[in-house]
Amino acid sequence: MNHASETCVKPRWKAADIATFARIVRSTLNAITTALAAAIAEGLAFDAVFAVTDAGAIGAFRALGEAGRVMPDDVQVVGFDNLALAPYLVPSLTTIEPDNDAMVDAVCELVLTSLGLDAPAATGDRGRVRMPTARIVRRESTRGPTRA
Repeated sequence: MNHASETCVKPRWKAADIATFARIVRSTLNAITTALAAAIAEGLAFDAVFAVTDAGAIGAFRALGEAGRVMPDDVQVVGFDNLALAPYLVPSLTTIEPDNDAMVDAVCELVLTSLGLDAPAATGDRGRVRMPTARIVRRESTRGPTRA
């Protein structure tokens, strides 16, 4: 593991940090569920939801299920970040796998470099980091030929 990862990825979690994180996730789920339910109630026509996170997609699952929408027949849902629970949802969640480990390394290196705490990033452009290529993990929440 490089110096950037060792510095940024070893947080000292306290119970208060975990409780705060749990509140943020609940708040996000509630907000997305409420917003999508309102859109459905207003008659907004759509056949897909792309959530910025898998947690957001879980909120979409709730709203769609409560509205009687069937995934993927009525609405396809895609999340982002490939949470470990994504394959266990019903239907299992199609998601984008961004290579979180590489992303964390790149962001930490950029931050440490900008603070003058580490050697400059090997990117060729000061202040820019090339992110790894993301991949789609196809599962049951979307229609398509290949599902993981």
